[in-house]
Amino acid sequence: FFGENLEALRDYTLGLLPKVNQIEGLIDVRASLETGNPELMVEFDRNKLAQLGFTIDQVAETLNQRVNGSIVSRFQQPDRQIDIRLRNRGSDRDSINDIENLVIGDVAGQVNRQQITLGAVADIKQAQGPAAIDRIQQSRVALIVGNLQSRGLGEVSEELKKLIADNPPPSGVSFEFGGQNKEMEQSFSSLLFAVLLAVFLVYLVMAATFEHLGHPFVILFTIPLSLIGVITGLYVSGYAISVISLIGTVFLVGVVVNNAIVLVDAINQARRKGMEKIEAILSASCSRLRPILMTTFTTVLGLLPMAIGFGEGAELRAPLAVVVSFGLVSSTLLTLFIIPATYLIMPSQVTSDDELTRLNKKVTEAEELESHHEQAGWELP
Repeated sequence: FFGENLEALRDYTLGLLPKVNQIEGLIDVRASLETGNPELMVEFDRNKLAQLGFTIDQVAETLNQRVNGSIVSRFQQPDRQIDIRLRNRGSDRDSINDIENLVIGDVAGQVNRQQITLGAVADIKQAQGPAAIDRIQQSRVALIVGNLQSRGLGEVSEELKKLIADNPPPSGVSFEFGGQNKEMEQSFSSLLFAVLLAVFLVYLVMAATFEHLGHPFVILFTIPLSLIGVITGLYVSGYAISVISLIGTVFLVGVVVNNAIVLVDAINQARRKGMEKIEAILSASCSRLRPILMTTFTTVLGLLPMAIGFGEGAELRAPLAVVVSFGLVSSTLLTLFIIPATYLIMPSQVTSDDELTRLNKKVTEAEELESHHEQAGWELP
């Protein structure tokens, strides 16, 4: 919570603290302004100080020397030096009355010099000061911190947002979530950008390889199909969405398209041989079924030990393996049905090998004819 009014920050956070404690899944909840230290506040009377010829800096320095003391020398020992501090005795500074009677100087009187005490030029009050004054982004802040237990960070954050919406902060006080929640939002934003960039780069590579702008879109349909497996895997395994699971999702973007690339490339090869579209789809699906299944099952079986969770740190690696395994299986099974259907309804034209040969032959004949005319000195119209 941000604000320059320290009292408003303390009152609001301490009033909100019992309600935050009631949220399930939060433990060790505490506020930074919850516990303060007792202190004495000294308010100087500037008019009296001016009449007596004192300055605030001079009196403050004298008061500091009386209470905290000043180092006048050092006691030498073979391995260290010990400071010798000069200040008032402890019995002369233990109470408010002792502090009021501290002598800060003297002035010339009618008969002799008179000693001036602190109580004569200042009001001393007992107060409760903050344990610490924290600043973030050049503003005073009051922190409410806690730890999670048996609940996800997202669920607890939503309840906290609802609680603050029902109990809005006073004027001049603003708030934002920090800690793990802020790091999670930043990580999610970075990973979302990584996913979009990965999809864009995959599309560029496929468009350049297939020399067609429509076929890469057919292949990219496998990415949302894999998300079905990702959600199912996290639900079945009980893992929450985390940075590790999102890294697995980025990894899937480059993996799940492989089966669709193999299938679409086989369909295009069959059509170049002169087959009709539906016939080429059926032929390619039958011929590529075994390689697709073999690739998928070998990858999933390789990730199985990591998904089960053996050894130290398994709970950190397991979500990635679960996401990749379930996403790959779901995309493979759905690819065998969705991709051929999508290819069938998408208008596309593939030049057959015979037509390509005839076109190359015509181009070659035209080039030979042009070369012959140039040698004969004829000018083509």
